[in-house]
Amino acid sequence: MARWLGQAVAVQAVEHTFDPEKEWPDGSRAAGSVPDHLCLLAEFPGPVLATLEMSARAAFEEKEAHLQGTEGTLRVGFAPRRLELATAASEGYRPVEVRPEEEADWRVEEEFVDAIRGRGEVRLTDFATGAAYMAFTDAARQSAREGRRIAL
Repeated sequence: MARWLGQAVAVQAVEHTFDPEKEWPDGSRAAGSVPDHLCLLAEFPGPVLATLEMSARAAFEEKEAHLQGTEGTLRVGFAPRRLELATAASEGYRPVEVRPEEEADWRVEEEFVDAIRGRGEVRLTDFATGAAYMAFTDAARQSAREGRRIAL
């Protein structure tokens, strides 16, 4: 979201762990500390508000983001990949063409590991941006624990 909206200025979150033990690919189980479900409200400069819901337990839900504004709504589909726009002048969503040079796969973790191993460099997320992402993640977890809004 930060690439689209800038860095958040505050967050309020609720999380829940439905199953305190997680199953590994080999079938074994172990205690885990990452929640199964997270709902949050993030505030960005503007002011812009964003709601986010992620669940490891939700079945059959599409992975998508909706960016809603006064002139229309942009819908970003992650699986399957698509970009669509709806405006007051349109009847529903219509596809938005993405130029080939702007299309890319998600490689954040792979790029990070490659940079550490000297096989590449990080192109999109410098250290300061990564630190801001972690501050946001930490603030969301703190908000969920303490039940309050956390300023960043």
